[in-house]
Amino acid sequence: MRTVGGASGLARRYTTYAVAGALLVGTVATASTAMAIGIAGPLSFTPTDFGSVKVGSTNPLTVTVTNHGGNPALISRLAVDGVSFATGDAGTCALGANIAGSGTCTVKLEWTPAAVGPLEAELRMGYSEGAGSTNYAVGLTGTAVSDEVPVPNVSNKPNKPRDERVVGGPKAASYMIKWKTPAGTSQERPVGAYRLTVQQQRRSKFIVDKRVDSGTLQYKITRKQLLKATLKSRGDVGGRIVYIVKVRAVNTAGTSAVSQARLVMALR
Repeated sequence: MRTVGGASGLARRYTTYAVAGALLVGTVATASTAMAIGIAGPLSFTPTDFGSVKVGSTNPLTVTVTNHGGNPALISRLAVDGVSFATGDAGTCALGANIAGSGTCTVKLEWTPAAVGPLEAELRMGYSEGAGSTNYAVGLTGTAVSDEVPVPNVSNKPNKPRDERVVGGPKAASYMIKWKTPAGTSQERPVGAYRLTVQQQRRSKFIVDKRVDSGTLQYKITRKQLLKATLKSRGDVGGRIVYIVKVRAVNTAGTSAVSQARLVMALR
């Protein structure tokens, strides 16, 4: 336990100062008390997280070290305990340098992970004031991730949308295309939106090509909208026009399954 004599001659006892993300080895005053009586420290370190880093790539991190005391802290130890590390340029923290009271310095680090997984490393720093010294072991965090995209399951197609139908007679002013969520568990479930297409029979051009949210499961199309995009032919005169409605479900691999219905519209 470290004791410091005050101006009144009374000795004061100081408890361990907890620094977020750091393990303090030794006993120092709290930040407010250290400032009031003019001693060095405690120190704080931010940030300490590299985030996600791809294997083989280099990610820099600048750690700011703050001296919360009123006196300068003389850096007596500075090291990184871990693999795949390098010390970057232009860091202002250095062995034998002072961190001014209420001042800061920076440690520049670079991490180049060689394998996937969490980072296990520590930044170690010590400072001295007179005959005493205090040491810190600051945990550094981060995750090394693979640059490869995992291959999704492509063994099964997604289940088809089921009970697809068109609501509305041949002369209706509008038609409601409806379908249901696929049933069964033998194949993959669709992901994301469905793709709805409507095209005139024996024609390649889409009159409708739309992504419909999986929570909606229906789409309304008007007679006027269909006729505007319809290519007339001799066989259509006085008769009817047939449209092909398709709903596509897609899985995570991009494999699709299609459900199909017919929309029949009378010309008059």
